[in-house]
Amino acid sequence: MAFCPIFEEYIYRCFIYKHIMGIVDVEWVFVLISILAFVFCHFVTQKEKSIYKIPLGLIECIMFIWTSNIYMCIVIHMAYNILVYAHNSQKYMRNFNM
Repeated sequence: MAFCPIFEEYIYRCFIYKHIMGIVDVEWVFVLISILAFVFCHFVTQKEKSIYKIPLGLIECIMFIWTSNIYMCIVIHMAYNILVYAHNSQKYMRNFNM
């Protein structure tokens, strides 16, 4: 829950941003490619549930463009992962207690 958001945000925000902006210098292209890469990478393991990552990717792209701060994106990603983990744990505990 700690290492993956750091690695993913570096790849999907810093790395892609640096290369896209060096080629086209249009931020919406960065947003589109970054979100598609983020969702596609999660699609391998999560299938159709990865579609839920689109709003998260959009929020993180906008945050990165506005602030140029990767740490804010990492915090948002970690908070999202913690909330999903807590929700799933609670759901599985309810099913286990039945």
